[in-house]
Amino acid sequence: MSLVNNDQEVIELLVERMAVRQAGNFARADEIRKQLAEAGIAIEDDYHGTLFYRASNPWPIRVGNQ
Repeated sequence: MSLVNNDQEVIELLVERMAVRQAGNFARADEIRKQLAEAGIAIEDDYHGTLFYRASNPWPIRVGNQ
């Protein structure tokens, strides 16, 4: 798995993860979560959507349904 090098890649992976979760491909969604975690990005899913944040900055950003 390649490392995430910039914010644009983070956004692209989050968008892909939302799409594959909606399609029921949870294995790929978990791969993306792991890839982001290796890059220091934490993800939390709830009924409003997905929160993500860098370990170095604990202020979350919400993506998805709001």
